[in-house]
Amino acid sequence: MHSEYDERQKLIRAKGKSVGFMVMLVYDAILAKLILFDIRIPMYTDTMLLVGIILGAGIYYSLYDAYAGMNDNTKRLSIIAVTVGVFDFFIGLQNMMADHFTDSQGMLSRGIINTLLGGVVFILGIIMIVRNWKMKHEES
Repeated sequence: MHSEYDERQKLIRAKGKSVGFMVMLVYDAILAKLILFDIRIPMYTDTMLLVGIILGAGIYYSLYDAYAGMNDNTKRLSIIAVTVGVFDFFIGLQNMMADHFTDSQGMLSRGIINTLLGGVVFILGIIMIVRNWKMKHEES
C-alpha cells in the first residue's frame, strides 16, 4: 500500500531530509576531526555513523508528526512500532551481554545499534499512541 501525505507532511518530510543531510555533514566533520586528532572514542566508526542517523531521523519525524500518511492505519502502525521497538531493544541487550558490552579492544559492541534503534522505535510508537489518543479525545 502506498502512503499518501498531505502538503504539510510533504513539506516536513522534505525539510527533514535536508536537515538530516546537514546534520550528517556536521556529524561526519566532527567525527573526522576526532579521528584526525587521534581522540579515541570507544565505538566503531560505522556504529557512530548509524547512531547519528537513527537519532536524527527518529527525533525529527517524531517531533513533527510526519511518519504516517493520511491513509495509514495509525493505531496499527503504533502497535507495530512499540512491538518492534521492544523486540529490537531486547535483542540488542542480549547481543551486548553476549559480547560483554565491549570487545577485546575496549570498543562498545555493535549490539548497541539494536538497543538504540529499538529504543527510538519504541518511543516513536508511544508518541504515535499518545497523539492518536489526544486526537480521538479532541474530536469528542
